[in-house]
Amino acid sequence: MHSTAYTFHIPTKTKNKAFTIIRQHGKTPAQILNHLLQQIADNGQLPEADEQPNATTATAIAELVRGEGETIETANAKEAVAKLRQIAGDDRPPDTNEQPNATTAAAIAELVRGEGKHYETLEAFHLSLLQESSDEA
Repeated sequence: MHSTAYTFHIPTKTKNKAFTIIRQHGKTPAQILNHLLQQIADNGQLPEADEQPNATTATAIAELVRGEGETIETANAKEAVAKLRQIAGDDRPPDTNEQPNATTAAAIAELVRGEGKHYETLEAFHLSLLQESSDEA
């Protein structure tokens, strides 16, 4: 297999933050960039930055927006993720290095404390997530 070297420019702050996270996951920047490019080549399109929830998740979000849904009590974000996996029937062993990002961890903590935000529509919820994600960047 032939390979090609490619140079590109990226803001130093962005590079430093991203490379730190990549290394925390035991990967190299080259591995991640190769994976991204392979996905684009395999799928014939760019990965969607605006990921849409699957039907089950959309239904669950809609229930929460209406003030319905199950309250889950856990001590921390890691327990909340484990409980959500249990509910979803995900019996894979948890990745011991898996950590929610700051936005997800904060949202889980709010829900655990019963302080979660309520949204009138699913679109409002998505817009809020996009705004919070861009604020973190």
